[in-house]
Amino acid sequence: DKAVSRAFIKMMEENTFWGGIRYRYVDGLDSLPDLYPWAPWFVPRFAVLLYAKHIVAKKFMKNMWAHGIGRHSKDELESIIVKDIKAISDFLGTKAYLMG
Repeated sequence: DKAVSRAFIKMMEENTFWGGIRYRYVDGLDSLPDLYPWAPWFVPRFAVLLYAKHIVAKKFMKNMWAHGIGRHSKDELESIIVKDIKAISDFLGTKAYLMG
């Protein structure tokens, strides 16, 4: 059971996490200002998007590339994430807890 638990944890850390990062901070930049309403009123929307595209998205893509998951295309990464979630769903079945 410990080995299966460890495998699921690593799968989520190594694949699914980075897919979420790409979805939110690289592909979903248009909604970024809406996700952070605390930005000061004097910072225009285009400034937030410009900062996000040139600093945040590039940094995440660089980190993803170094990790190895960034070498996959968007479609490949989505397929990997779907397979990960499907594997957890199949293992969980009708149980209330994953390892309990």
